[in-house]
Amino acid sequence: MQKDKYNIGVLIGNTHINQPMELLRGIYKAAEDEPINVTFFLGTQSSYFYQKMLVDENTDNYDYQYNTIYDYAKLANLDAMIIAYGSLGIFLKESRVEFLNRFEGIPYVVLEDEAVEGKGTSIIADNYAGMKAIMEHLITVHGYQKILYLSGPRDNNDAKERKQAYLDLMRIHGLAVTEFQIAYGNYSEHVETQVNALLDANPGAEALVCANDEMAIAGYQVCEKRGLKVGKDIAITGFDDVEMARFMDPTLTTVSQDGYEIGIKAMKKAIQICRGVMPASERLITELRQRQSCGCKDDDSRESGINQHKIGTDYELKLRVNQLTEFQQKSWYGPFLMQNLLLVADQPVQFYKKVVQYLKGMGMKSAYLYVLENSVVHAPEDSWKCPDEIRLAAFFEGKNLQAYEPKERPLVKKGHGFAQLEKPDGGHNYIAFTLFSGERFYGLMFCEISPDEIAYMYLIALLLGNCIRFLEVSMKEHSEKKQLQQKNKLLSFISEKDELTELYNRRGLMEHLMALNQENVGKKAYLIFVDVDHLKEINDCFGHLEGDYAIKTVGSLLRDALGSGGIVGRIGGDEFVGVVLKSPMFERKKIRQQIATASNRHNAHSGKPYYVDLSIGIKDFICTENRDFSKLLNNADSYMYKEKKERRPSVKR
Repeated sequence: MQKDKYNIGVLIGNTHINQPMELLRGIYKAAEDEPINVTFFLGTQSSYFYQKMLVDENTDNYDYQYNTIYDYAKLANLDAMIIAYGSLGIFLKESRVEFLNRFEGIPYVVLEDEAVEGKGTSIIADNYAGMKAIMEHLITVHGYQKILYLSGPRDNNDAKERKQAYLDLMRIHGLAVTEFQIAYGNYSEHVETQVNALLDANPGAEALVCANDEMAIAGYQVCEKRGLKVGKDIAITGFDDVEMARFMDPTLTTVSQDGYEIGIKAMKKAIQICRGVMPASERLITELRQRQSCGCKDDDSRESGINQHKIGTDYELKLRVNQLTEFQQKSWYGPFLMQNLLLVADQPVQFYKKVVQYLKGMGMKSAYLYVLENSVVHAPEDSWKCPDEIRLAAFFEGKNLQAYEPKERPLVKKGHGFAQLEKPDGGHNYIAFTLFSGERFYGLMFCEISPDEIAYMYLIALLLGNCIRFLEVSMKEHSEKKQLQQKNKLLSFISEKDELTELYNRRGLMEHLMALNQENVGKKAYLIFVDVDHLKEINDCFGHLEGDYAIKTVGSLLRDALGSGGIVGRIGGDEFVGVVLKSPMFERKKIRQQIATASNRHNAHSGKPYYVDLSIGIKDFICTENRDFSKLLNNADSYMYKEKKERRPSVKR
């Protein structure tokens, strides 16, 4: 069924190296002017960048967190996927089939490996033929015999095919290969250790064959440090023919597989899938590019009185300088963002609003911040289970910018994916970044940016993940502080019973008095103040046990008079307070009469040689939110002044 707009997801890793980035650029290009929105779920391996900088081995490697992003493609309501398995598979714990089966029900195009039969199609370069061409050239044209091999990861399909070609050609030409002639890298340029080990174990090596151009760069760097001239003292070759290969000094002999064109082909196949056609899998022809690093002259140089290599190198240098200048200018944004976010670290709405304001200020077309309701602790040894839902915390689209209260954040889940919250028209490319800090995973950031901005946004995503962690800690501290304040407030009025009367003590009375007041705002109530008359006389003349009896009696009289709806407490030695809401049963005169009647009845039948007399004062009040009861209680004597003046002079009978 034809749709007005299709949603295509791209899973790709290692975009900090050339080949995956060229794939990405090709996909971008092919998506132009098509009725599609593309979301790139990008993984990377940041440990490559700090391995050389750290003196000690880094033990806190959280690169595994980047792999979590791929599962979120299942929440995107995708019509098709492009999976650059060769760039991400080397960092997965599971097999290719297990990984691809995660996306059951979503048809896909797999790059650099085979699709699961019946579930997708694939595009693979002819790795074997390409590496075979390099080996034939080195052996038959240059006569090299002592050839070393720097392979890609052991379990990577491209790496296995290229390595097999190396082994087969060495065997066909009767050249020995020992285990010390082969090393395994990670397809990045951070493989100096492996290159040094190969050269140390094989003095007099004539050629170093690298499984990709990125690792060949490391070969150049190591040879320069050793005083070896590439193309003269030792040959070095690569594979991929990335743009930089033509501008290296000397230019790099390599095999051409055009990542940009592969990206275009992949997107065209994905669009076919969206339209109901499953295209056939394809194996692409690769071509040898003979250049200076193997001892040849460039076969693709076009000299016509002008040194094209110099022009190319100058252009590349100018391009890099411009990129570095732009990166340096943008690098100031990060610290400013962090500084501003720390100022609102206890205000989540303002926090996320500032983030999208910052992203908008960078010139992006749109950006979306999705966060989990609660962060997920994902330790290296844990198996990852992708949450079933995530929420939109803030976004901007053009002039529209909004941040949501936590309870109002729009929900994303399977069946109601990211696409439902993004621009309804086609022609948009979103880059998704993980937001995490250490073992804590917080969410995703979607940005509508160009490929050139990806590297910088990785840094922003890392910074933002740490800021969100600070927000989480701040919110937790804020909540704990608030709870502590509430507990401290309650502790000052905590409900502890008076041991003698089993009524509330002063603190308990205050707690319940405040609760009654809050629950009955606007209603009229009465505070009843009662003192035991001549308690000292009872204690002095009849003993403290009789004094205790008098205290307990007054407490019982007051409690019985106010009934279950009243609150009664002993706030001092001979002082009691009761509170009751005004009602037909409880009005000022009736309350006073009920207490006095109960007191008279007790004295008539107690058989004690003294009277248990009491003074009563009543104060009415209206329940309000901020009523201060402490002042009322402290003025208790003033409400009983008249009765105290009229009490009998002695309680003895």
